[in-house]
Amino acid sequence: MCLEVDKASGMYIYGTDGKKYLDFNSGISVSSLGHCYPEVVEAIQSQSKSYMHT
Repeated sequence: MCLEVDKASGMYIYGTDGKKYLDFNSGISVSSLGHCYPEVVEAIQSQSKSYMHT
């Protein structure tokens, strides 16, 4: 199965085919909180405005 991912939120990923899939894979950095956890996104955005090593 080849899945083209359009977006991800919480424990789900959404394919470009419009289907919603439960993410059993839990890739890097999403295994405990899910994808795009609002508090984590906000913390990253806030920190990146202060200091970000690139």
